[in-house]
Amino acid sequence: MLSESVDLKAEKKEFNRKFLSIIMPLLVSSIFSQCLTFIDQWMVSTLGSTAIAAVGVSTNFFSVYFTFLYGCNTGAGIYLTRYWGQKNIKDFQRIIWTAVTVTFTVGLVMCLAAMIFPDIIIRLFNRDPLVIEKAKPYMRIVAVSYLLDAICYAVSFCFRNIGNVKIPMIQGIGSMMFNMLFNYMFIFGKLGSPKLGVTGAALGTLAARIVELIGLLLYFFLSDNPIRKNLFKALKTLNVGLYKEYLKTSLPLCANDMLWSLGLSFYYMVYGTRGTEVYAGMSILNTMEMFAKLAIMGFAGACTIMLGIEMGSADMPKVYRYADRFNRVSIIAGLLSCSIIVALMLPVQHIYGIKGTLEGECVRNCMCVLAIYCIPNAVNCIKVEGIFRSGGDVKYLTLMDAGSIWMIGMPLTLILGLIFKVDIWYVYAAHIAIELFKLPLGQRRLRSRKWYHNVTEAVSSVENN
Repeated sequence: MLSESVDLKAEKKEFNRKFLSIIMPLLVSSIFSQCLTFIDQWMVSTLGSTAIAAVGVSTNFFSVYFTFLYGCNTGAGIYLTRYWGQKNIKDFQRIIWTAVTVTFTVGLVMCLAAMIFPDIIIRLFNRDPLVIEKAKPYMRIVAVSYLLDAICYAVSFCFRNIGNVKIPMIQGIGSMMFNMLFNYMFIFGKLGSPKLGVTGAALGTLAARIVELIGLLLYFFLSDNPIRKNLFKALKTLNVGLYKEYLKTSLPLCANDMLWSLGLSFYYMVYGTRGTEVYAGMSILNTMEMFAKLAIMGFAGACTIMLGIEMGSADMPKVYRYADRFNRVSIIAGLLSCSIIVALMLPVQHIYGIKGTLEGECVRNCMCVLAIYCIPNAVNCIKVEGIFRSGGDVKYLTLMDAGSIWMIGMPLTLILGLIFKVDIWYVYAAHIAIELFKLPLGQRRLRSRKWYHNVTEAVSSVENN
């Protein structure tokens, strides 16, 4: 008993050391990434509510593609962390190429859709003629960055899933700095650039993404890491069987994330019926929600990496103990997120200059709801995005995630927003109902330990051509 107690204490210290070494760079990366969105939106806010709504419409469309990117790369991450734990570089490289080709293909389709049919896409979210006029050129320019995002996210997740989270952190800082510079130039006509307003914000985003991609690729191929060796030889080993095995895991994740994103887009369609001011206010709130989730997603990201690597070493009792520890610390993530929202509640109205306006009232009241929402969301998110996703339990997490928004969130939003037409903050409170629905489902699944699946065995068995 004494030996076991000492081992558990040593394991706890090891857990804390690994967790802190991963969580801090992830949080810094997320903070800078979200600051980029915040500063970008703040710069656009100086152009008025119509400009905020125009950028918000384009962002909502991109979020659909982003969730696909996230689903594909986290799907790849289920394999990558385990292969890294096994020191299986060959299959690690094959999964990287598989993810890149899939996401780039979808990025090309989304890019062409945004460039050819911007009117149709924009009208799904907002029918204000002024918003449509400003959103069209923004969407067409930003669409080009979709192709760059496919490669950027793949390389970033590659480093992240081997535990090298400092590179995504540097990427996030660099991306924010360059985007601020280019936005300053193109939006306001500084440093010899023409004053382009909303269109300038799109050019700033695209220019920053180009610089980001160049920097990532230079580091990847010039640094001394085992992943780049014989990387292009691995490209020749891709075959239909490998894609099938990868997509068995990744497509349900993509479907879950895209269904979730489409559900959120449905919310914004409802918000859009309340006028441009309310829609602009909800676009600002969306940025605040992303700030609130920084701690939550950081904890979930650390959970995914640590559990995945331990699964690769096949020490399942240790994996289950790690999962239980992450479940306990999820409350801390929720309280941190709640504190962030409370701290931002007053400053955000002054920063955006919306105090005393309909936008300001909308943001203030919805942030009160958001502060409450953060705690159950943290508990659920660390299970779904961290424990269940790393375990390859894609069907159950889809039931919890996408199922909740379509079966609970959307009907409530429709009834409250379009039928009863209650104040928008009551409509937004439907988010809390979703999280309460998910709480017992997640806890029951965690205790059953049925969330672990050996997904790498099938991929490794696929013969190379």
